Amino acid sequence: LFKIVSEESVGSGVRRIEACTGKQAYLELKAEEEKIQKIMALLKVKNRQEVVQKVMVLSQDLAQALKENEKLSSQLTSLQAKDKMKDVQDIHGISCLFVHLASENAKKAKTMTLEYRDLLKSGLVVVTCQEEDKISYYVALTKDVIERGYQAGNLIKVMNQVCDGRGGGKPDFAQGGTKQTSRLNDIIEAIKHAL
Repeated sequence: LFKIVSEESVGSGVRRIEACTGKQAYLELKAEEEKIQKIMALLKVKNRQEVVQKVMVLSQDLAQALKENEKLSSQLTSLQAKDKMKDVQDIHGISCLFVHLASENAKKAKTMTLEYRDLLKSGLVVVTCQEEDKISYYVALTKDVIERGYQAGNLIKVMNQVCDGRGGGKPDFAQGGTKQTSRLNDIIEAIKHAL
């Protein structure tokens, strides 16, 4: 009796295969049998032939649920973005929106920054988000603000100077970050003064 238990790459063009024989091979097969029995119990199926079909159905259900969740999350984000429009400030004739996001929205921060900008139609959006020991910040400008001589990348540089941050980007969108989490208000004030 011979049972392959693993195979992996150990270098370019070289793979390692590990196997066992005799009693150890039997024990490996027995352990796999027990795993299948546990899976059957979790899936509530009566025979092995149903296991693959059940997993395929669950996988499709999960994909559908994730798709629906993403759609609802997107709708919620849009509603939140529209609600934020009441916080727009006028700074030297430029409509500015400053938003601080909760940490769970960090992955969506870039998308939300662009969505706020599109809703604003004319102006500048600054989004900040704190995750543990780091603050990330995003700046997005509409075309007419860029034509007035402002660039998102340059505004990120202004923020970086205040908090020893890193980052950059294009005229219409840029992003940066810093570990100086206590300087959040200073970062926002730096942008305001740059305008």
